[in-house]
Amino acid sequence: MVGAAACPLAVAASVAGFFERENCGQCPPCAVGTASLARILRAVEAGGSRPRDLRDLHEVSGFMTGHGYCAHCRVAAAVASAMARDFEEAVDAHVSGGSCPWPERRHPDPFASASPERAAVEAAVQEQLR
Repeated sequence: MVGAAACPLAVAASVAGFFERENCGQCPPCAVGTASLARILRAVEAGGSRPRDLRDLHEVSGFMTGHGYCAHCRVAAAVASAMARDFEEAVDAHVSGGSCPWPERRHPDPFASASPERAAVEAAVQEQLR
């Protein structure tokens, strides 16, 4: 499920999970920050967030924006905060309802290690490296 048919918070959690998995672990702002962003967005998507989670998301994103050794940190922060800001109504619906209001729109993680999307991207990268 893609595009407007997908739950925007499920997509945000998926993207945050990608940044969490793909950071190199060389700098704490990125390693800790991407894990925090992914945890927060997964909690919001599942309806199990705490009242302070969205404030924490923006605080972590702000810190990550000014720190980190490469663009991975800054891009992860920009994407997470933009998704939370641009889909504020969806965030409110998840938080107030205690779960995803659109369970039929749940988005599978396209970046999971066994997903066909990830396999296609990795094959394309390998082809370019040859």
